[in-house]
Amino acid sequence: MAVAVAVAVAVAVAVAVAVAVAVAVAVTVTVTVTVTAGQRGSGAAGQRR
Repeated sequence: MAVAVAVAVAVAVAVAVAVAVAVAVAVTVTVTVTVTAGQRGSGAAGQRR
């Protein structure tokens, strides 16, 4: 029983970490694309942001 609980906890932690990493990557990509598009699109105004 203790082993089953330990495995369940380990899986839950692994899933939580995977989700956190996925969210972090998604946010980073979104910000990077937004900033890049802003700089490309509106010249000096975009770069000021």
